[in-house]
Amino acid sequence: MQTAMKRLKMAESNVKYADMKHIFLSWKSQTKQKIEKKKCHALAHKIYQLSTYNESWQRWNQHLEMRKIMKHMKLQAKTIHLLSIFQENFHTWRKQCEHVRTCRVKSKQLRVLYQRKLLTLCFVGWKNYSSDYQKTITRMIQLNRMSRNIWCRKVMTRWKSVVEQKSKQGALVIKALEFRIIEIFNAWYREFNLNKYKNRRMNELMQIRNLNLCKACFEQWKKYLIIQFQENVKIKKLSMVYRRIQLRRDFLNWRQWERDKHSERQVLVQKQREVNKIFVKHLFEIWRKKQENSKVLNQKIARIKDIHGDLVQMKYLHIWKNYSRERSLRKLTSMKVKKYVNKLELKIYLSYWRQQLVVEYRNKDKTTQALIQWSKQLTRKTFNAWVQYTQKKTLRKSRYSQAMELHKSFVLKQGLRSFLVKGVNEIVQKNEQVMETSYQNEKILFKYFTRWKHCVRYNDDFVHLKKSVVHLSLTSQPVTSTSTYRPSKQPGPLQMSGRFSSNVTRNEPKIPQFLFVNKCLL
Repeated sequence: MQTAMKRLKMAESNVKYADMKHIFLSWKSQTKQKIEKKKCHALAHKIYQLSTYNESWQRWNQHLEMRKIMKHMKLQAKTIHLLSIFQENFHTWRKQCEHVRTCRVKSKQLRVLYQRKLLTLCFVGWKNYSSDYQKTITRMIQLNRMSRNIWCRKVMTRWKSVVEQKSKQGALVIKALEFRIIEIFNAWYREFNLNKYKNRRMNELMQIRNLNLCKACFEQWKKYLIIQFQENVKIKKLSMVYRRIQLRRDFLNWRQWERDKHSERQVLVQKQREVNKIFVKHLFEIWRKKQENSKVLNQKIARIKDIHGDLVQMKYLHIWKNYSRERSLRKLTSMKVKKYVNKLELKIYLSYWRQQLVVEYRNKDKTTQALIQWSKQLTRKTFNAWVQYTQKKTLRKSRYSQAMELHKSFVLKQGLRSFLVKGVNEIVQKNEQVMETSYQNEKILFKYFTRWKHCVRYNDDFVHLKKSVVHLSLTSQPVTSTSTYRPSKQPGPLQMSGRFSSNVTRNEPKIPQFLFVNKCLL
């Protein structure tokens, strides 16, 4: 019996051991399947995460490429816009320069025409005045000749009756003639001074007008430069404002893109959590169904737990620790990778943004330096052109003034030469007429004197007449316009002749005084 009992116990223990072994093996296979499923799920999750990372990386690369293309397009649009503005400004400036050039050429032509017209008018006026003056002089000379001839005839007819009166009035007549000559000379001198003053005044007015025109041109050029500088400053300010607005817009777009990216990451994390929750719930439901189906096995497992609880707990704790450690390491690595990727993205974007800013600032500095150099060259060219124009203008003015002075001096010399030639001719004619009249007077006087001599030779009044006779000098010098008449001290032709000299005998009387007065008046 004891042996049978022992055998039964051994059989029961063997059955129990076999059942426990079967249960343990089934549990082991189930745990292996669960671990494999978990590994497959982890691999799938990794693959999904890697695919999402790859997609996000590709999207980020595409976004960066699109941003590069957009930035390049914006830069091209900016350059095209700036070139169009610069071209429009250059065309407007060119039109303004052409307008100013045409205005300068027209003003120059008008000035030349005005000066030529003034010169022609002045020359015609001076010619008319000189012709009128010569006509008046010739008329005055003719009138003087006529008056002198008439007066001489009257004197020659009445010289016998008016001897005493003429002897008294001779000095008065001489003074009147001298005064009349002085008045004529003063009037001519006044007219000459007036013409000189008019010419000088006209030159001064022309110089003042030219200076005013130069000042007006320079003020217009100065205003145009100020307006151009203001327009350049406005264009610079507008370009700066446009660039700031563009940078602000790009920065806002980048911030919005970062926010959208962060929101997408949060959505992905939430989806992943939901998927994990759903997967855990599904596993829990499967496990619960298995537990409900295996209630019978649970009683056996409870027995086995009492035996193998420590081993199972240790194994599960070790597995859980390893799993938790791996999971924490994975989470830490994923967080580090995310942080590193974010830092790399930020660094790449900041470096690219910094490079673009440096390139923009360099381009801006280059454009500003090019504009400054262009403005300096333009101002230098305009200033050199203005200096050359002023030098040419001063040279032309100096040459024109020299030519005018030479023309005036030449005209004055010609006028004075013609006047002197005419005066000399008139003086020669006067001297010839005086010589002829003196010769005729000498003949007449010789006849009258011979008659008178024969009449009064043996008269008692001869002594009285001899005392009253004045020394006669029929030769006279030509009367000038400035000096008074003075009788010459040299002996005349009558004095040099032996017949009418002062060294006559007592019986030959001298020429009376009224004949001397007649000679002076002639």
